[in-house]
Amino acid sequence: MTHLALGVRRALFALLAVSSPLAARLDAQERKLNAPLPANADVVRFSISADGDHALYVASEGAFGTKNHLYSARLDARSTPVRLNGPLPNGGQVRFELSSRERVVFAAPMVGVAGVQLSSVPIEGGTPIVLNPPLVTGGNVVTSKGSTAFLRS
Repeated sequence: MTHLALGVRRALFALLAVSSPLAARLDAQERKLNAPLPANADVVRFSISADGDHALYVASEGAFGTKNHLYSARLDARSTPVRLNGPLPNGGQVRFELSSRERVVFAAPMVGVAGVQLSSVPIEGGTPIVLNPPLVTGGNVVTSKGSTAFLRS
């Protein structure tokens, strides 16, 4: 496993070059952004929001990473990270995320609802709203390379 992969697996850090405008805004300091992780949990991927103010990250939870939750953390670390998705059923995985300056779109299963749903939530946290129409039995939101989504019926 590479050094970078080891670092990403245990904690999410904002590592910024001194010459970058974002680094100047953040005083070019290293900051731990993720909330404390339970034993055997990992940050599995992250991205920076379109406006450069937030890190969005997916962290595993449960035995052997049986659930993956989506979080938002301010890059200036002034507030506690917030979980963006609602409750997930056993084995639930947040499949992808896209962000604007104010909202995050993601696909994930929901407790009590059949299939994967396409949802949107404010980047600072709040109640997710489902974007897709009710799915037919066996229907699903399917993601493809490039973070595009379409409905399968």
